Amino acid sequence: MNQYLQGILASCPKLFWLPMLIVLASAVFVFKASVAKGQSENRKTLEKERAAIMNRIRSTHLTLKRTRETRAQELDRLAEINSQIYQKNALVSVLQKELRLIEKSVQENASIVEALEADLKSIKNEYKTMLYAAYKSSGKLDRLAYVFAANSLNQFLARVHYFKIYDASRKEQFSQISRVQAMLTERKTELEQQKLSKQQLLALERHETVELSSLQGAQKSVIGELKSKESEMQQKLGAEQESLKEMEKLIAESIKAAAFSASLTPEERKLSASFVTSKKRIPWPVSNGFISGRFGLQAFGDDKDSKLKIEKLGIDIRTSANEAVRSVFAGKVVDVSEIPGRGYMVIIQHGDYFTVYARLKNVQVQIGQKIKAKENIAQAGLNPNNLPEIEFQIWRHQTKLDPEQWLIK
Repeated sequence: MNQYLQGILASCPKLFWLPMLIVLASAVFVFKASVAKGQSENRKTLEKERAAIMNRIRSTHLTLKRTRETRAQELDRLAEINSQIYQKNALVSVLQKELRLIEKSVQENASIVEALEADLKSIKNEYKTMLYAAYKSSGKLDRLAYVFAANSLNQFLARVHYFKIYDASRKEQFSQISRVQAMLTERKTELEQQKLSKQQLLALERHETVELSSLQGAQKSVIGELKSKESEMQQKLGAEQESLKEMEKLIAESIKAAAFSASLTPEERKLSASFVTSKKRIPWPVSNGFISGRFGLQAFGDDKDSKLKIEKLGIDIRTSANEAVRSVFAGKVVDVSEIPGRGYMVIIQHGDYFTVYARLKNVQVQIGQKIKAKENIAQAGLNPNNLPEIEFQIWRHQTKLDPEQWLIK
């Protein structure tokens, strides 16, 4: 075979393999990109959760600022601190999850950048080899003269075919170099952005961790004050527990008197089903506020054996003075009662479910009235220490549920 043709074909085996290598590299790139996309979606979910927590923290600060003139007693101060610690813990937890995800993304992108750089280097080397082979051969014989020097028509066509393959390979290789360079630039930019995001998140996590530590110190201080007045606090909590028991009886009787399950109309059954599917998406009964008392057994101390305990029927929400209280879901008012020491109570039925709103004043609804979601029903009253606060409960028949599991974050 003529030396010119041998020189050209010397690079051809590599040229034939290059497209396959590019396809393989692209497949790896696409796979890693799909993993990165999944991580990005998880990150967006965490970012939304972080934003919701930070909004709740801002709402808490706003509520505390508005009620600062009223000096909170030890139990109320502890409730404030506990709520802030709960929110800070949730925020730090989300930040740590975000950091783990972003670290994983950084590692993924770094490996993609490394692979693309290796591919680019390999492609450029192959391209150089091909050009060098063509350069060495070009001085020996003119391409056109070589083609027309063929001894037969078949040899002529074969030589034309070889040159077509060579020219197409050079164009494809140049195109592949451009594509890989573009992918490499994109990934390097994304990697730098991720590193910057990581630094910002780390700074925020450190800040929140310091604030959390400060709150925990304040919590210990208030608990120490409570222990010095343990007997007095026990009496207060005991009286509050008795009041809650009376309230629980009243609610149970009102629910028992209401029609539910088999007695529900098709519309009420639909409402009940809709209430269930709205779990974790139900709006708060007030626009501003924070959870100052959580559902179930609450211990006011630094250990489980603390004598300062109370069993909550729902959650307490500290809010602003005269804050509008609204129904969290469409339904029908089945009870409006005044409870000594607790202001007014409103019970709204949502099929098989009931929401209870207590420590109210200026009630605007009456028994039998149909209510829309977010419709105002009263104003927030005061707790025993004259701080604006409401009680919110969710029942299914005679079973109490944790409202915090139903409210939107």
